[in-house]
Amino acid sequence: MLIDLRHHPNDPPTRFEVDPGWAAPAEAASHGGQAINLNWDRAHDEEGHLLRCPACGCRELFARRDFPQKTGMAIVVVGACVGAACFMMGQVVWGFGALGAVALIDAVVYPFTKRCLVCYRCRSEFRRLPIKRDHEAWDLAVGEKYRQPGGTATNASASYH
Repeated sequence: MLIDLRHHPNDPPTRFEVDPGWAAPAEAASHGGQAINLNWDRAHDEEGHLLRCPACGCRELFARRDFPQKTGMAIVVVGACVGAACFMMGQVVWGFGALGAVALIDAVVYPFTKRCLVCYRCRSEFRRLPIKRDHEAWDLAVGEKYRQPGGTATNASASYH
């Protein structure tokens, strides 16, 4: 399993790999000079599906497509700019063609994009592990539980083991 561990939700992640055999009940990682123990006790079921975050213990995880957001946004922006330029030059067919090309790229890439699990509390990401087909995606109501009134996410550092 590949883990992008975050000490705080807005911090850059520390990436490391963990043995998928779940051999050790706790595995240590270093994050910004601070040792963090991952607690695997009751973190997964018999089939290897992650049930809780081993970093902060949060039971609420969401599944998302593991595609770089910046790349996706760049494709959309370029397609929109090309489409707008075509429309301004009176080339309506080419404008719709550019927008259609963006939709086609999305339709082709989507089925091949793998999924990952993300912890609502600490925003750690877990890749290369079995994920239930019906695992829930992002839920705004659950996500709001982990935000403080100023728009900043809650401090998950107190929950690290």
